[in-house]
Formats: sequence, C-alpha cells, structure tokens
Amino acid sequence: MSGNKNIAWGFELEFCSSLLPTIISTNLDVYFGSDNTKWTLAHDGTARGFGKMGYELRTPIFTEFPLHQLKEKLNKLIKLDASTHSRCGLHFHFSLQKGVHLNATQLEQQLRQMKMPRHQRQVYCNKKEGKYRPLRCVNADDLHYEIRIFNASLKLRAIHQNWKTCNKLVNLFIL
Repeated sequence: MSGNKNIAWGFELEFCSSLLPTIISTNLDVYFGSDNTKWTLAHDGTARGFGKMGYELRTPIFTEFPLHQLKEKLNKLIKLDASTHSRCGLHFHFSLQKGVHLNATQLEQQLRQMKMPRHQRQVYCNKKEGKYRPLRCVNADDLHYEIRIFNASLKLRAIHQNWKTCNKLVNLFIL
C-alpha cells in the first residue's frame, strides 16, 4: 500500500531485551541515538520489565511503508530474543506538508472509538490531554502528530496493518 506523498511517516516500536544496546544496534545495523533519517535504537522506560531493559526501534521518515527493511529488523530482534509485554506500545508519527490541513479533533474522536490497547497500557494512551492521548500534536509548526493507540508486536503483519489503518484514517480526515 502506498502512502500519500503529503504525509511523512515514522514509527516507534517498544520492546524489551536483556542485551546491551550496542549488541542490539550492531546486530540490527541501526544507529543508537536520535536521527530521523535512518533506523535508530533508543532506551524506553515504559518497555522495561521482567528483568530486561526497555528499548524502542525507530524508523527513518518514510512515505512508502518500509516492509522489507522492517521484516529484516523484526527477524533479527526475534533471533536476539527480544520481546514485548503489556506496557510496550507501537506509536505512529506523521507530519503533513505545509498547506495540508487535518481535522485533528475528528481524527482523535475516531481513534478513541477504536479498540484501545491492553488495560495496562491505557494509562499511556487514553488521557484527554497531554502526551498520553490517542492523538497528540508533537509540533504544531511542523504539523507533526503521534498516534498512540496500538500495542507493540514483533509481527510484521500486525505492524503493517496498524500503519494501513492509520494511513487510511489520516487521509480520511485531511481537509
């Protein structure tokens, strides 16, 4: 499925692992740090659990879903014994081109009506205001938003389907 060229996407996949970040980043061939032009790995406090450290895998900015690259990264994570648990989330970020307008109120209402994440994660994505709401404006000047309603998964099909859902909804509420 193609994306709309007026929308730039990215996502964060939270997971946990007992391995050090240098081992994970080397095996996944990703940069440990922050750079939205390449695949990166970062620490994530909410993904910690069961004696393991919490991480998030971040995609570079894309307009076409990075299916093959993601498949490679997920296969490597599984071989490294990474896992997700009830507090791990999958957060989709999107930015709109200048001049493109979004009915964010209606989009957020629609997201609230969808199947919400597991009970343990609702504290991180079902608030009425602030960071932990289904849709938040990260940066109004850059028209950058984050959708926070999905549970994390190491399954390619689930992640891809969730992006398709987001892509469809965002396109539906572009004015």
